[in-house]
Amino acid sequence: MIGDELFVRANRAVTPTSPGKTLAIATGRAFSDLARGLALKDAPGTRTRLRIAVVPTFQAAWLIPRVEKFMSAHSNIELVIESVSRGIDFDNEPFDAAICGGAGEWPGITAVPLMKIFTTPICTPAMSRQLKLRQPADLRRATLIHVTAYPLAWPVWFDHAGTGDINSQRSIWVDSFGAAQEAAECGVGVALGLDPLFVGKEASGQVVRPLSIKKATGDYWFVHRPKDERNPALRAFKQWIIATAAEGRAKI
Repeated sequence: MIGDELFVRANRAVTPTSPGKTLAIATGRAFSDLARGLALKDAPGTRTRLRIAVVPTFQAAWLIPRVEKFMSAHSNIELVIESVSRGIDFDNEPFDAAICGGAGEWPGITAVPLMKIFTTPICTPAMSRQLKLRQPADLRRATLIHVTAYPLAWPVWFDHAGTGDINSQRSIWVDSFGAAQEAAECGVGVALGLDPLFVGKEASGQVVRPLSIKKATGDYWFVHRPKDERNPALRAFKQWIIATAAEGRAKI
């Protein structure tokens, strides 16, 4: 490695060579481990800092409303929860664990399924009554709330419902399922809610599911490096979130 050319310049751009890429990966891992070590060292007293990356919708709708119970039982753990919608590179980022969607195929990573996710239409009770939403075809009278990152979500749901795609009278696009749910709560239109993430809003009467049809759309997973299983703080959080998710499934 010593004496090797690490990058080349061309047209005002810098491109790493093969040795340069190898060095970047190695130093990235080293700095990542150093950052995790400093986080633990800087935590006050005997508290242990646990840094977790969480997909935004799961964080806002499910984790934050429940995490106080974990904190009450583990006052020695300082949680750092960061909203992250991209994939996590555990070799080069100082996260201890992540909660993300996917198929559970992460080579070299421990992945535990937390819950299955389904899509189903949601709206305010008033809108459901006003539009008389009793079957999928009735949704053509509604403003459909689409998510830009998942443009096929509604067509896939309609296909599952057996109606084929339906052209609604109006539509609006937002950037996430969380924003779609918020728009539905405000009476903007009908969104595809992520079941069971909206059940709290459903229980309070803020939204209803006018139709009983739901489409399986994936899973949420708790993932971490296998070697971090030795971390007592991570083990405690992992046990809590798995048990809490299982308790929620039992109530459905």
